Amino acid sequence: MALPPRSRLHPSVANVLRDAISEAQGVEVFALGDVEEGVVIAAQVTCRGRADRVNALIDRPKAGQVVIHNHPSGNLQPSDADMQLAHIYGENGVGFIIVDSQASRSNWVVEPHRQIAEPVNDDDLRRFFVEGLPKAMDGWEFREAQLSMAQDVARSFENNEPLVVEAGTGTGKSLAYLVPAALWAQANAAKVVISTYTRALQSQLLHSDLPLLKRGGLEVRYAVLQGRNNYLCKRRLGLALEEDQERPESERQDLEAVQGWAGSTADGMRTDIPFAVDRALW
Repeated sequence: MALPPRSRLHPSVANVLRDAISEAQGVEVFALGDVEEGVVIAAQVTCRGRADRVNALIDRPKAGQVVIHNHPSGNLQPSDADMQLAHIYGENGVGFIIVDSQASRSNWVVEPHRQIAEPVNDDDLRRFFVEGLPKAMDGWEFREAQLSMAQDVARSFENNEPLVVEAGTGTGKSLAYLVPAALWAQANAAKVVISTYTRALQSQLLHSDLPLLKRGGLEVRYAVLQGRNNYLCKRRLGLALEEDQERPESERQDLEAVQGWAGSTADGMRTDIPFAVDRALW
């Protein structure tokens, strides 16, 4: 594998790496670097290991950054473990660089990539609230505050920034975040997670608001995910059935009923059980 003619490390970054490697007595060192115009301009050491291995913090670097580590042997060819890490980082837009312990040579196994999000089309956003909703719901009246909130939500997606919104009853807050979320997901072939504090709101989104999007001309795919206590655990059901003889008759009957239901349910969601199950038994 041919190596680049220059290390593409700013001299200050090379100094940081050399000093860290020297202080760690020549073992492998991991660092995160910031890149501008193909050159690492800043680096922060995150891990120190042994001569042949070091921890790799998978979830810390961000797209556009690089992970840098040295090979004390001076051989900059990636090992099998390096290739696995490079693949994981690369899938998330993070570059992967191997350097020698003097930080004078570098092998850019994976180049960093920062994906630029496609913006939400403001015309499509306005069109849904001005034209789509009146067609989907008889008597629907356009609300300027709802559109204003939807536009703010769209900007927060595009800028990857948090947004806190307070709006009065009747504003239509759920649609004001659902519509820009759906448009952003479509524009970027991405997924959006919406977390609700109550099951009541989750039910409203699932059975009222999301179908309304479709009737208004906005096709979305969605699925519901609840906390693990809301799903049947087949392993625990099996263990409970093995202890069947030690249980009261009423509990044994309930377990047998759950076992029968488990054979037909698509997702094991507790709310889909067509009969009551004692909370303690569940």
